[in-house]
Amino acid sequence: MDEESSRNLDLLKSMRLFIGLEDEELKQVARLFKIQHVRAGIRLFSQGDLGDEFFIILRGRVQISREDGSSRRELAVFKPGDYFGEETLLFRRRRSATVTVIETADFLVTDRLGFQELLQKVPHSRSFFELAVESHKNTQRMRLNWIGKDEVIYLLIRKHYSVLWTSFTLPFLAALLSLLFFFVYYLIGFSLVLIGGVVILFAAMLWGVWNWIDWGNDYYILTDRRVVWLERVVGIYDSRQEAPLRTVLSVNATTDQIGRMLGYGDVIVRTFTGKIILRTVSHAEQMAEVIQEHCDRVKELRKKDDKVEIERHIRERLDLPVSSVQTTAVETEETTEKPVKPSAMRRFFVTLLKVRYEDGEVVTYRKHWFLLIQHSWKPFLCMVISIFIPAYLILNKYTFLTQTTIGFIGCASFVLCFLWWIYAYIDWRNDIYLVTPDQIVDIDRTPLGREEKRSAPLENILSLDYERTGILGRLLNFGNVNALVGGVKFTFEGVFNPSAVQQDIFRRIDARMYQKQEEEAVRERQRMTDWIEVYHHSIEGNRREDGSLTED
Repeated sequence: MDEESSRNLDLLKSMRLFIGLEDEELKQVARLFKIQHVRAGIRLFSQGDLGDEFFIILRGRVQISREDGSSRRELAVFKPGDYFGEETLLFRRRRSATVTVIETADFLVTDRLGFQELLQKVPHSRSFFELAVESHKNTQRMRLNWIGKDEVIYLLIRKHYSVLWTSFTLPFLAALLSLLFFFVYYLIGFSLVLIGGVVILFAAMLWGVWNWIDWGNDYYILTDRRVVWLERVVGIYDSRQEAPLRTVLSVNATTDQIGRMLGYGDVIVRTFTGKIILRTVSHAEQMAEVIQEHCDRVKELRKKDDKVEIERHIRERLDLPVSSVQTTAVETEETTEKPVKPSAMRRFFVTLLKVRYEDGEVVTYRKHWFLLIQHSWKPFLCMVISIFIPAYLILNKYTFLTQTTIGFIGCASFVLCFLWWIYAYIDWRNDIYLVTPDQIVDIDRTPLGREEKRSAPLENILSLDYERTGILGRLLNFGNVNALVGGVKFTFEGVFNPSAVQQDIFRRIDARMYQKQEEEAVRERQRMTDWIEVYHHSIEGNRREDGSLTED
């Protein structure tokens, strides 16, 4: 086997697509492909074309783009080890995107017959391809403004459909109950029973729609830099739990008997600071393998980057020609695009009742909305009374006051109670907790009054724990997150999902520690370069001295 064939075989062996194959089986798979060399600037195929080829990138890079109407959208840049073209061959569809070579590339290419033979020789590859196709469809539909400019989305999937169907169980039973009400009304003709049935049916429909929207708002995402669990509760909660691939320690898939029958399971991603569980996903084992493959890629690229960086520093200090090899820049902190900030009015309404939201790199938490109800139920009750009593007096034509006077008193009472409620709401809204890239912040601001602000650097946090207090705290999932900083205790009181808040802070601590390690690595490279420079000058000096002695 020549050197090139050996390198190609090593690449296939590193791909989780072919996991479990022995060397001889891998050689048989390699025979299904031919090598194709393509220069930069060549378009391999266009969106809407009929396709008959499947590609694996050996060397070089390609750009995946899609045209939506008159606009062109760049979806990803694929690198060695990535593959494309499976959707057309698997489901006999036209090409869903345009692929252009942007860096002279070598591909392993097979046609439709070779692809079918590949599916036969590697049966589990179909699950990998189905996972990729689902991700491509979701990526084409969604726009994520927090994804970095050069960041590639490899997986973007929802929870398994069984989660959606299970969530319809209770709304369906409620709808059946409404039919029972309609049947009773048919027998006895009592109008209140009919109204009750209509209300229950309407509530069941709203409940079902809400569950469908809630299921559709949760995504699990794998990019070439991080694993992300994106969770949204409309108008209340936006959460993005993520782990950089460099911090991942292990990836495992678990399932039960029902999961094996229906084709779903959980993927557990463990990091230095905890774990992210991707629950109830299709093809869980294959997803875990893909995540592990990209973790290995990041670590390998990191080693190469370190070597390139060390060599560059040494050559610069010794006035030697500097290599043109560039680092791969696999991190996200510096390359993430900053979304355009919305106007203050739009931002106010978008975050009206949200208990967690992100603004750039700053995560903001408010106390749980149940605590808002605790503080605002009195003015709300007064508003209801200020409407009900005047209306009752006017309808019953009480004469001790004129209707105009009763209406004026009612309106004035309503306005005062509404202002009271607004005060309670603003007091709740202004009591916030922030987690920034380098510190935690506790802000307590009263309307038209004082403001108290405390902050602490992330690296000074000695311990971090959370607690859910009382039955309501456990049922509604809110509680306190306690951070010990020196001898001072910071408490995020009454926050929704305190375990997720704790993980958010842990991840920021990890990112901060990594940043410091990078700064220390730069200083260490600088010291190493200084030593080598001194050694080089010493050797040169000795050579010159030896040369002068010889001349004498």
